[in-house]
Amino acid sequence: MNKRKKWIVTAVILVVFCAVLGVYRHFGPGSSASDADPAAVSAPRKKSVLNVNGLVVRPQSLADGITMVGNLLPDEEVDLSFETSGKIVEINFKEGSIVRKGELLALKWEDVDLVGERLTVNKAVAFPNNSVSIKTPKTKAGTRTVPIPKKIIPLLQKAKDGAESDYVCPSVKGEIMTHTAYNVA
Repeated sequence: MNKRKKWIVTAVILVVFCAVLGVYRHFGPGSSASDADPAAVSAPRKKSVLNVNGLVVRPQSLADGITMVGNLLPDEEVDLSFETSGKIVEINFKEGSIVRKGELLALKWEDVDLVGERLTVNKAVAFPNNSVSIKTPKTKAGTRTVPIPKKIIPLLQKAKDGAESDYVCPSVKGEIMTHTAYNVA
């Protein structure tokens, strides 16, 4: 097919399409030709009624409660395991009582007054360069008396009676416990 015939076929298709579109608009739904009925023209159109509901809104406090029954599930869970099995029955210290690790390792039986139910903290162990040294507290507040709970007095008495060392918490050799030994214990 040559170019001229292609243009003619395209033009004919376009003219037919426009004619069909014009006929549809003239006689199709919503056209003015379908309303040309003489009875429809003389009768007035019926007005439609639109029902509207209205409410008066006043400011007030809003209090809604939700009651639900169900289970709460965590996003994450952690399983704790310990090297030593057992159960914590009680914690034997009073609120505000502080004895640090180095002070506990330097504690001697002469610093523990089981009758007076108190111990005197007056020195601490330090571990400079993985060696053991005993130091005095940096301030006057560092030297203090700490109360001992009555429940552990019998335990301390038993430990003191069987002690082979001057230290309350000695190493296996009866000396000051090293930093590594303390972390492993």
